[in-house]
Amino acid sequence: MTKTEFVFVSETELIDTHCHLSDKIFDADRAEVIANAAEARVAKIVDAGTDIGSSRKILAYYPDYKDHILPAIGIHPEILIPGSDLYKPEVGELEIPQMLEEIDQLLSVHPEIFMIGECGLDYYWLEKNVKDPEQQENIKILQNMLLRGHLQLAEKYQKPVTVHCRNAFNDTTALFREFFGKVRGVMHSFTYGLEEAEKVWELGWMIGINGIVTYPSASNLRDFILNKLKVAQISTPSELYKAGIVLETDAPYLSPEPERAKRNEPEAVKRLFGYLAHN
Repeated sequence: MTKTEFVFVSETELIDTHCHLSDKIFDADRAEVIANAAEARVAKIVDAGTDIGSSRKILAYYPDYKDHILPAIGIHPEILIPGSDLYKPEVGELEIPQMLEEIDQLLSVHPEIFMIGECGLDYYWLEKNVKDPEQQENIKILQNMLLRGHLQLAEKYQKPVTVHCRNAFNDTTALFREFFGKVRGVMHSFTYGLEEAEKVWELGWMIGINGIVTYPSASNLRDFILNKLKVAQISTPSELYKAGIVLETDAPYLSPEPERAKRNEPEAVKRLFGYLAHN
């Protein structure tokens, strides 16, 4: 069975379980960003690809940072959504198996790959950007095909998965259920409520909490997370993770308040844990 337990150096060190150091915004100072995270006791950084190019880029620079980075490779659902920065208009039903085959080949020759993803379902941007119902439905079918392919690879290689889920909770958890007992991972950037979190935990998955929890608009998320920490008397990072909650940054995005407008970095996990521990 796939394990999602993250490796801890100690009870006090932290892990950024999802970020994007391959983003070009980090090209000029990636080494410094990683060093800053280590200084903040962020022991490991899960660096997630969003397409074949970024996944290969992570694997190329990984040897320089192998003490700190845990590579993750995958294909983001927004490659199928017109208007997204990730959109690839050439990708359709015939191209998806080819792309998954490339991910398969990378997994077969790179045992250092820690997770599969970022993959998932995104109906939020789909419904905003595509108004034709038939086109919407076709894209949903392709997104589901792509996510199922990632989960099949996770089962094959016994890797955990980091999954993007936006306005697609029922379809995402239906796939979790299809692979129940065979694949586990993290529902990254979780923004739902306690009821949904309990469904994710029941299926053996974890939820990823990032800077969104500090935003004024996220009161429902914040309330149930802080209540869970209080009831379970969670005081260390490892206790938090054992309760089914992992911390992430999604850097360079989603900086926590009061630095929401700034570029996010993995070291922000320390501030995020401090925010949760002292509220």
